[in-house]
Amino acid sequence: MATSTLEERLGTRETLFPNGRNLFVNKFELTPTGIIRHGQPSYEEWDALGCWLRAVEKSVQWWIGSWVNLGEDLFHERAAQAVDATGWQTETVLQYSWVERKVAPAQRRSDLTFSHHREVADLAPSDQSRWLSGAVEGDSGSKWSVDKLRRELSAEKTGERKYWLLVQCNGQADLDTMTERLIREGRVVKVHG
Repeated sequence: MATSTLEERLGTRETLFPNGRNLFVNKFELTPTGIIRHGQPSYEEWDALGCWLRAVEKSVQWWIGSWVNLGEDLFHERAAQAVDATGWQTETVLQYSWVERKVAPAQRRSDLTFSHHREVADLAPSDQSRWLSGAVEGDSGSKWSVDKLRRELSAEKTGERKYWLLVQCNGQADLDTMTERLIREGRVVKVHG
């Protein structure tokens, strides 16, 4: 199978971005590795770009999942070849696709992250709504983090709350001893350096 550039696959350079490589938003040129300013943007233009970037960042996982699922529905095996050609990690793309299929658009909350939705994707739609609403309402007016949502879900499943304890170790030997002891006790251990 001959390889081609994305621009060639789309038909023309202008189809993807105005110059075939970069995206222009107001007085800003978005490149694959940064942003180039053209002229003197106003504060409002700069602020609007930040809001736009946030919206894209919160949406791109849904878009990729939808793209994969649409491709599978329309083109079956050929879609897998296109996904492979993107260079994305297979596990990541499969996760986006799975969450996009499991959480219907009507259940999705734009005020939560994709990761929040990933945590509830295995639940029935009514439970998804309940937990996502709970995450938005949060505690004392503050939304739940993904970790907090995960803890609450786990506590409901097991009937018990779980807490994490951060322990400082003095050297590798101390870390190894502490890790082994906790594992022997049946504890879950995450090591961060």
